[in-house]
Amino acid sequence: MLNPDQQNLAKSTFVLKSGTARLSDLNAEEWCDFEILVRQFENTIESLFTPSHFNWVCLMNNSYKIGGDKLPHIHWHVAPRYPELKNVFGHVFTDENYPSTNKVAKIIDEKLMFDLTENIKRAWKF
Repeated sequence: MLNPDQQNLAKSTFVLKSGTARLSDLNAEEWCDFEILVRQFENTIESLFTPSHFNWVCLMNNSYKIGGDKLPHIHWHVAPRYPELKNVFGHVFTDENYPSTNKVAKIIDEKLMFDLTENIKRAWKF
């Protein structure tokens, strides 16, 4: 899923379909599928936007908030990183703290979200 917070162009989230709560509980098939997904995503984004690298992180913090309504589940956040400005569909994306982590969210509008998503889907090689 493309993240509406585009502090990093093509920032996305990948959610495990099985709802598994522990990384150590992934089976061999799920690890193999994840490897393929990483390769496909990185190759697609590299072909479209030429980031310098990708940061992948597996977090479950929000599932454990007091009063949280989500069940713990494995998901990954991926943030492509860019040392230079990117102009996509007339919108300028800046990776302001490159190479350090960006802390300020940049929520994009629905049209730009749709255009980016469609562009990535067209370029994705299955």
